Amino acid sequence: MNIELSKLSSRLGTNSLDRSLFFLKLDAIFSQSMGLLISSIFITPLLLSHGAALLFIGFFSVIIYLSSLAQLLSLQLLYKFNKPKTICVLSSLLARLTLLSLGLLLVIYMSLSPVFILTTFLLFYVLSNISSMAFSYWMYYLVPSDIRGRFFASRMRIALIVANMVALSLTLYLQFIPVNNSLQLYNYFPLISSIIGLFGLFFLYRVDNVKSANIARLSLRTVRNLLKISTMRRHTRSIFLLYFAISAVLPFYTYYLLVRLGLDMLSIVALNTLSQILLILFVKEWGNLIDRFGVKPVLRLNAYLYILTFLIWPFTTLPGRYFLSIPLLIIIFSLIGVTTGGLNLSANLISYKLLRKEDSAYGIMVNNVFISLGSLLGSIFGTILSEPLSYMELSLVFTIKLQKVNHYFLIDISGLDFLFIIAAIIGFISLKQFRRYRVIDEEDEEKKYVELIVGLRRYINNYRGLVTVLIENGVKRIERTIYSARKIRINEKSRNRGSLRNDLWK
Repeated sequence: MNIELSKLSSRLGTNSLDRSLFFLKLDAIFSQSMGLLISSIFITPLLLSHGAALLFIGFFSVIIYLSSLAQLLSLQLLYKFNKPKTICVLSSLLARLTLLSLGLLLVIYMSLSPVFILTTFLLFYVLSNISSMAFSYWMYYLVPSDIRGRFFASRMRIALIVANMVALSLTLYLQFIPVNNSLQLYNYFPLISSIIGLFGLFFLYRVDNVKSANIARLSLRTVRNLLKISTMRRHTRSIFLLYFAISAVLPFYTYYLLVRLGLDMLSIVALNTLSQILLILFVKEWGNLIDRFGVKPVLRLNAYLYILTFLIWPFTTLPGRYFLSIPLLIIIFSLIGVTTGGLNLSANLISYKLLRKEDSAYGIMVNNVFISLGSLLGSIFGTILSEPLSYMELSLVFTIKLQKVNHYFLIDISGLDFLFIIAAIIGFISLKQFRRYRVIDEEDEEKKYVELIVGLRRYINNYRGLVTVLIENGVKRIERTIYSARKIRINEKSRNRGSLRNDLWK
């Protein structure tokens, strides 16, 4: 156990540290369940039930990312009071009480304007982001650096397991309720999620407080000076473009599945559950790989795989749903599930390695702000383009003229498909930018990146080989069974013929 962990253990006590880490995992279960129930998967049908157009669907993501700028306010509060735990818990309480108020209004009145719903969510996310920044700074001093990757991966994993079980159970329950308008049932989701979130605060409050370093006053001059550092400047450009690309299309996943592909909510939740199951299975491995190969190689690899999904989306329609739509969706959501955990984990943990320890708060803040800024502008970009792109179509049609003319679509790109292609181009530009800088304590990044890819290929090949061996052994068992059964039948026929000859002879 390293010196840092020894110091922290002596300061808190080993049992105290273990207890705090345990409560952090319990807090994650409730927070993740709350977050999943108010994600775009469930808020999109809620907004549609209140008459929201496509523009409002996009604006829901815009307000999520716009509110992330409240992390600047959180940093000012940290400077003034230097009490990250108090700021985190209090702002979380106010945020969840705001969500509770919206949930009660939706249940009582059932009919609210989309503008009011989005405004309330804006307040909720502002308070949540104040809490998020304080939480990140709190965790920097609480969780030892040599176990951060594994701990937060484990924390995310257990939280996602429970959260998806809750979401899937609620969706299945809604499927069997006989109502005229099933979309109205999503009015209850903000209320349910707020109650879950309020329970989670009990465990967050019980996590130990630790003394943190004083934060200098935030100013534009400070930010400008930080961006003069080549590592910070190049990282902010890279992370901004990456999340710009992701957020340009992310708000429209559920809308695309509902409207373009005509899937029901159970199918959408099933795809999301598949994604979450794979996230749960792989997130722990990504945490181990971060500790072994470094955070930046893992970030680059996950970003590359995630961007590849943008190029698959346009082929899920031809021009409508066809026989390859579901298999392609399974591939998309499988890739999303495999990469999301590693992407989120590495994109947050890289902020700890941008600057030296005395400036770590600014590294966390700048990283979070540029992720939020990229997400905000990306969602605005996608929302604005979604309407004009809906009038565009590019098709390649193969025609056979016999007794009647038959048309076969080879390629059909229309509407949001163009947005996915634009996002993929921006995403690949961001990947090129990631290669132009190094982070602290991570040498030989390119070598480790190659080793990471080779190791994953070997893992996949071994897994493929294992599957092949299992299939071959299964086939051999079946062949042996068939051969044994055939041999028994032949022996029985031989005995029967022998007994028949004996009877005739007699």
